[in-house]
Amino acid sequence: MTLYVINNCIDFRAGQNQLVLKGSDIVAKLTYPAARCLEIMLEQHGKIVSHAELYQKVWEERGANTTPNTLYQNISLIRRALKEMIPDGDKLINTIPRRGFRIHFDAVVNKVKVSDIQPVVADIITRSQDIQMPAIPTGTYSHDKLNMNIGALLFSSIGKFMTSLSVLGQRSFRY
Repeated sequence: MTLYVINNCIDFRAGQNQLVLKGSDIVAKLTYPAARCLEIMLEQHGKIVSHAELYQKVWEERGANTTPNTLYQNISLIRRALKEMIPDGDKLINTIPRRGFRIHFDAVVNKVKVSDIQPVVADIITRSQDIQMPAIPTGTYSHDKLNMNIGALLFSSIGKFMTSLSVLGQRSFRY
């Protein structure tokens, strides 16, 4: 199995069709065609991958023909999954009109073969495909939850601060 590390924060496990946000329990499962499209683009990081190449390597090699709409739907699935990982994740894939797609040239992509990793780590990565992670509800993204939690904490802190100022003010200005 091959592991791609994107911007040092997202692991793409090509053999398992999974994107995993490092240091969290956020996992996005991709369909085979979407995962294969992503893998091809990551292999050619920074270069334009033509529509024809994606059709050939993802569908035609398996004896299937597809429409442009199917290709664009799979690219959309990848973008949506990347956006669940990080706020601007969907911008990691650039559309080059009438030519193809590419991974953004500023993205940092490292390819790691699991066999090159220490045996214990490799075993954990390969066995994690058997672990079922809870799905994130549609329309509720992790960064939205984080923003809501930060907002609630900030609001609560401001309230406590204002209360303590009020109490402090009453004590210090008594005549």
